[in-house]
Amino acid sequence: MRTSTKPLIVALLLFVNCDINMKFKGEDKNWSNIYKTNDILIFTSKKSQDTIYISSVETKNTNVDVMTSSYNPICTNVNYTDSNNRIFNMFSICKEEPNIPTWAGFNFKNDKGRIKEINNYPVSTIIFRGKERKGYMFSPYKPMKPSFWWDLDYGLRNPNLEYFIWDKEYGIIEYKTMQGEVFVLNQFIREKENILK
Repeated sequence: MRTSTKPLIVALLLFVNCDINMKFKGEDKNWSNIYKTNDILIFTSKKSQDTIYISSVETKNTNVDVMTSSYNPICTNVNYTDSNNRIFNMFSICKEEPNIPTWAGFNFKNDKGRIKEINNYPVSTIIFRGKERKGYMFSPYKPMKPSFWWDLDYGLRNPNLEYFIWDKEYGIIEYKTMQGEVFVLNQFIREKENILK
């Protein structure tokens, strides 16, 4: 008795062809390219200075079980080292499937939060270095709705920051501590040059 090999070949082709690597496009690409390894960010307040060293920026696809999805998500992870040589994750941005919104997760100054859909997050007008710019204000401190993670509606139970501001070109440009100290990005050093315009 002869058996057909066509179903086996079709199944094998589907298995091979369904492992698709996602890519960042449009505005997502801008988010993923904000920082480069070895960038140095120097923030100053009226009282002190805070220097952040971008220790690693890695963009890669993550393999998934082809039974759950035919797409391999793409993620960019940015880690930084503070003045005391401690390494932290600053943020991650991930695109999991074409029809699922791109999300970003922050861990800046140990205040963890996740933006479920970065391209629908409310845009803020920001004054930076005397010019009006477009960006985003993230508020870990929201006393009316405390939670373990912050997002558009909820704040952290014990935040370190009242807010931080994300600029579309330079990333984090300002933050305010719970003690009321405001730090503003004073220098963005890339390849020994300050790229702030």
